Amino acid sequence: MTEENQSSAVRKHNNKWRVVDIVVAAIIAVASGVIFWAWDFIYAVPTALFDSLTPGLGGLFHFMWLFAGPLVAIIIRKPGAAFFGETIAAVIETLLGNPFGVAHALLIGMAQGLGAEIGFAVFAYRKWNLLTVTLAGALTGLSNGLYEWVVRRLVDTARRCVHRLLRHLRCRIRRSAHVVRTEGARQNRCARPLRIRSYAGTGLIVRCKQIPHHIKVVRDFLVMAHRMTTAYETTA
Repeated sequence: MTEENQSSAVRKHNNKWRVVDIVVAAIIAVASGVIFWAWDFIYAVPTALFDSLTPGLGGLFHFMWLFAGPLVAIIIRKPGAAFFGETIAAVIETLLGNPFGVAHALLIGMAQGLGAEIGFAVFAYRKWNLLTVTLAGALTGLSNGLYEWVVRRLVDTARRCVHRLLRHLRCRIRRSAHVVRTEGARQNRCARPLRIRSYAGTGLIVRCKQIPHHIKVVRDFLVMAHRMTTAYETTA
């Protein structure tokens, strides 16, 4: 009878979220977010120490960012609890301020929660024991490393694309400048006679030839005005 009651209880497990489930999950997630925030400023010391011994060994201290999802899931035992707990913890960590930036903290928190969620979903949310929690924790760490690897590759690819684009633009600018200098030299050698011939049809050359005559007229007028002024002063 006892085994039958236990099996029926397992079959009758309700996966629907209740208000109390949301409240308890939120409380655990907020507390985990505060721990995440504190660990942001502590982990650098042991990580640097262990990395000095063996490169990459400091990654062991990332475990403090991985417990929120499995912890909320094993307590609430509802689908989506791991993702909810890890995401809310990341939001709290972001609101308190962290050295990684808003986008990085939120996205990596969601990736960790998704990894933990997969660990429980493998067993259709029916087993809540040490095996499922261990699997969820391992997938959380794997999701964390996979996210950082993908982001690093994307950043490197974007950096190379920008570098290639800038180099291409620099080459185009240099090529254009060379073409302009070449065309300018050709125009200086060849285009001047053409300009003179084109100006001849507009009467510009004729007007330029009349400039000395206009200067002579102005000079004669000034001489005559000077003489008249002198004569007026003498009469006065």
